Amino acid sequence: MACVIEGHKAHFYRDELEKIYRLRHQVFVDERGWKDLWKPDGREIDQFDTESAVHIAAFRNGEAAGCARLLPTVGPHLLTDVYPWLCERGPIPRGPHIIEWGRHCVAKAWRDGGQPSRVGAELILGVLEYCLPRGITECTGESDPVWISGFLQLGFDVDPLGLPEVIDDGPVVAVKMTFSDKTLETTRSVVGIPHSVLEPDREEMPVGELRLQH
Repeated sequence: MACVIEGHKAHFYRDELEKIYRLRHQVFVDERGWKDLWKPDGREIDQFDTESAVHIAAFRNGEAAGCARLLPTVGPHLLTDVYPWLCERGPIPRGPHIIEWGRHCVAKAWRDGGQPSRVGAELILGVLEYCLPRGITECTGESDPVWISGFLQLGFDVDPLGLPEVIDDGPVVAVKMTFSDKTLETTRSVVGIPHSVLEPDREEMPVGELRLQH
């Protein structure tokens, strides 16, 4: 299962957010060597982790197993404020129906070699299940080019916004991806999860049921 943590409801998920920030530091700084993101407290958090951010996260045994961050493109986000030069093919796509999908990672213990893991599948499904009912049908992001073929297999329409560039010793390409209910159906079929992966909104749960549902 995956939970949705909207920034303006962060007070319901303080412990979970702390674990998400620490997982991001482990993956992006300790493993991938993105030294510019290093923090002495071991928490990878930046200027975009605001009330506008939405986190999709999966937990196992009370620990963060994977997470992704969604940012509205009508406001500040990485592609406009940090990496605009990656978008070489015209204006950066923005609008209420477009989100930026970033900080996507899975903890080492929950990866499955080069294959999509159960946690990774839950994150992708969680993003689709969150976005589609809200009229969000496109996303932008900065990705390793090797991810493109995987998203094409899941039914996403992937459009590179420029050529790959080397950032922190690895290739990165800006992309726009379009998705629909058909994409959700295809993804469920490919990863073998036919049901919804999202937990109930904690704000809407009775007080006696507020707990980690991992």
